[in-house]
Amino acid sequence: MSEQIRSGEGWTASNVTSVMARMGLEPELLDPMPGNDLRMIAAADPVTGMRFGAVFMAADKGRVSNLGFVSVLPAPRLSPEGAEMINARLPMALAFLEEGDLWIYAELDTTGRFAEDFFKAQTNFYLTDMRTALQLLAGSGEMNFMAMNAFRALRNQGGKGEEVFMRLSNRDPGAQRPSRRPVQSFTAEACPKCKGSGRKMFRDCSACGGSGEVLA
Repeated sequence: MSEQIRSGEGWTASNVTSVMARMGLEPELLDPMPGNDLRMIAAADPVTGMRFGAVFMAADKGRVSNLGFVSVLPAPRLSPEGAEMINARLPMALAFLEEGDLWIYAELDTTGRFAEDFFKAQTNFYLTDMRTALQLLAGSGEMNFMAMNAFRALRNQGGKGEEVFMRLSNRDPGAQRPSRRPVQSFTAEACPKCKGSGRKMFRDCSACGGSGEVLA
C-alpha cells in the first residue's frame, strides 16, 4: 500500500493538532528524535485526566502517515487473561499487557480527505475505549449485575416500577406486553468455551460474543 493511500489529502500534523485543541485535549507536538521519522502529539483526556498520544510517521509536506492513538495504563496486578477480557470489550482499540502496563492502541482511517467531523468521531471512539479500559481495569473487568437485578425486580412489581421502566424502554407503550415470567437473577461467570479470554484462535468466541463471560 502506498504512503498516499495511508494518508489522504489534508492529513497533516497541523490539522490534527488544531482539531484536538478545539476538542479540549491540550495537544502538544513533541520535538522529533534525531534520525527518527516517528512523531507524537501528547494530549490529555479532559474527562479522566488520562494522558495519551497521537503517534504517526512523518511524511512530506507536513503530512502524517500511519496515524494511531496510544495510551499506557499502569496495571501491575493485571493478569494476561484479564487483559484479554478487557481487549474483548473494546470495539475500536486493541488492549494488550506489556511489562506491567496495559497498552490501549488504535489506528485511524486516514485513507480519505481529512474532515474535522470525521476525525473528531474517530478520536471520540478511541477516548471511549480508553475510558472503558480504565473502568474495567479498576474493576478487574467483572460485573456483578446488582443494579440490573434490583431494577428488574422493581419493574416486575408493577405499578410505579412499571412506570419507571417505561421511561427508558423503547417498546411501544401501546404494545401488548409478553406474559410475565418469574424474576431471574443474573450472575456472570467465565465462559467455559474460551476460559474467560473472549477469543477462540483469531476471532471472538461465539459462545460469549467476545465478552469472556456468560450469564448463569
